[in-house]
Amino acid sequence: MNLGKPGLKGARLLVMDVGNTSIAFGLYGGGKVDCMRFVEHGGDVRELQRALQRGDLGPIEGCAVASVVPGLNRGIERLIRNLWGTEIFWVGADRQLGIPISYPQKSRIGADRLANAAAAARIVGLPVIVADFGTALTFDLVLPRRGYVGGIILPGPGVFLECLAEHAALLPRLGPAAVRGAYGRSTEQAMLLGWSWGYPAMVDEVTARLQRAAGGRARLCATGGQAKRIVRRLGWRYRVIPDLTLRGIGMIYEMNADRERL
Repeated sequence: MNLGKPGLKGARLLVMDVGNTSIAFGLYGGGKVDCMRFVEHGGDVRELQRALQRGDLGPIEGCAVASVVPGLNRGIERLIRNLWGTEIFWVGADRQLGIPISYPQKSRIGADRLANAAAAARIVGLPVIVADFGTALTFDLVLPRRGYVGGIILPGPGVFLECLAEHAALLPRLGPAAVRGAYGRSTEQAMLLGWSWGYPAMVDEVTARLQRAAGGRARLCATGGQAKRIVRRLGWRYRVIPDLTLRGIGMIYEMNADRERL
């Protein structure tokens, strides 16, 4: 999906978020992301290669990537090197993030979650709770002094329904969809009502518990493909920033640019 021609002036950074089912990428500069696109990867880099080879991204100054799919990393490295002759800056807990990490196993924090935390701290302010509605729904809590302290991991909106179909022989495979009714008069309606009511209620409860951990004053920030659909049904008011992860990747690259020559 192309959301527009590159409009950022000067050298641009290719930023990429490699998720479990899809890859988001765009051009970062001046704190903004342009030309944002998404491709399903299916476990290899062929669709990404086709998307990058269309030739409308123009020259780039480098490439920064947050990946939670280690099996794709080597292929992405070769692809970027062949297309632009540059090495990849990988986002991780060993980078300068602009926030401290108060988490026992820093290396096990997802790179996308670190990018979200870094961006939210700068854009929204601290303390902040970040909800990312992807294949998994992740919540991250970032506090003023302690920085990144941890979070919560739940099934994403789509996986919530898929799990029912996979583990119950008579239940159909459904995707998130609008549904009406006071109760289900079919299996499909019952499942969709369960998702429509139950999922936002789950998000509200997790938010309430994290707010208590933050002293009840945390700002709320959401991103991910299903964020807008879920957030409008919540009792809590989240600010939705669709390109939060990509912006965070770019910001982390900038913070480390003077310390590491790529």
